[in-house]
Amino acid sequence: MQHCLISWVITAGLSASVWAAALPEVIELPLDGKALLQHEHVIIARGKDHLSLKFKDGQEHYVENLEVRMLGDDAAKVVIDGGYTATVGGVGKEQDYPMVVRANTLEITVRSVADKPARVESLKINTRKHIYSSYQNLSRKQRQEILLKGVGEQLQSLVDEFIVLSTGRPFAHDVFRRFLRPLKQAALQVQRKPQDAKEAPGLLKAIEDASLLFESDIMSLDGRYEILSRDLLAIKKDLVRKYKLKK
Repeated sequence: MQHCLISWVITAGLSASVWAAALPEVIELPLDGKALLQHEHVIIARGKDHLSLKFKDGQEHYVENLEVRMLGDDAAKVVIDGGYTATVGGVGKEQDYPMVVRANTLEITVRSVADKPARVESLKINTRKHIYSSYQNLSRKQRQEILLKGVGEQLQSLVDEFIVLSTGRPFAHDVFRRFLRPLKQAALQVQRKPQDAKEAPGLLKAIEDASLLFESDIMSLDGRYEILSRDLLAIKKDLVRKYKLKK
């Protein structure tokens, strides 16, 4: 009997691991203001003033962060498992709102702050656990040999870490819109065209535009910000040297 019980526990654990591993790193839900009732991995239901999302297997799964895109001037609260997380929308135009979760999650709810359903254009769930590795930890040889795609990956990781550190701070949304989103878009662009050195000048411009943030007083709030600032400067210097770019 004991042997059967142990076998069942092992089998159940393996089954849960297999299902968790089957989830994609990114789940994109193009809602376009409507309730999408069926999805491969998520069940979505809409109430009078909210929409809620649960994983199809009914189990908790790790969520690293969310990206919510709102329509018009609608505003809503994003609630994770019944606990208030963040208010999104209300700016009068379509806008992306990133938020860090970093927890096993059962239910995600987007609840309108008005007496009407909030129009959510899309919602993206990122399930891959993010662990930041400083660019400065790379050896000189590694930095010399890194391809443009690798530089883009480093910058994307840097932006994600900044978002994590900024969650809950009053300046978080403004710095994302003005500095981090353009930098992340440029980082993703060079990952799509990793062998094209013509993308390097555009990436350098995005870094220079973001430097206004990374050289500001905000970076003195936390020693971890200073690491990101030094990483960005090191990436910029290596990019200029390797591709013989003009600052």
